[in-house]
Amino acid sequence: MAIMFMSCQQQAVITPDDFSGKAPGLVDQTVVLKGTASHICSKSGRKVFLKGEGDATVTVFAGENMGKYDPETIGKVYVVKGKVIETARIDNAYLDEWQKEVEEGALAQGHDCENEQAAMGLDSEAIAQAENPQLAEIRQYRERIAANGGNDLVFYGLEAESFTVK
Repeated sequence: MAIMFMSCQQQAVITPDDFSGKAPGLVDQTVVLKGTASHICSKSGRKVFLKGEGDATVTVFAGENMGKYDPETIGKVYVVKGKVIETARIDNAYLDEWQKEVEEGALAQGHDCENEQAAMGLDSEAIAQAENPQLAEIRQYRERIAANGGNDLVFYGLEAESFTVK
């Protein structure tokens, strides 16, 4: 643990607020991320959502040799060493298929939890209040694609190798 902490001190530390701007150029590279745990996935326990000072949220996946994140650490500061990964790529074709499934009643539950929605820059409160939350989520993605000049939306996260909790 001390060795991991020492190696983290030697690398530049980025925050969730800086992550989205830097992540495209850091894919497959090892970085150190520092943020506050806002949520731990209750289904798998292998995803922690780290927030920065602003609204930014980064999803951190437990690496292959790691166990589950401890729910008791929500609200604590994590310093995570891990590899930047592309977690999702969303385009209009994907949204067309998803919308078709929703309209046909093939999907009974929401697509993402509110923490994943926040990590993807969506307004989870507006989605939750919509008559059809799935269609509201799709609509928000379409708006973001349009604002992005019609280009795919690409999302990034971190695959943790090690971490400390403060």
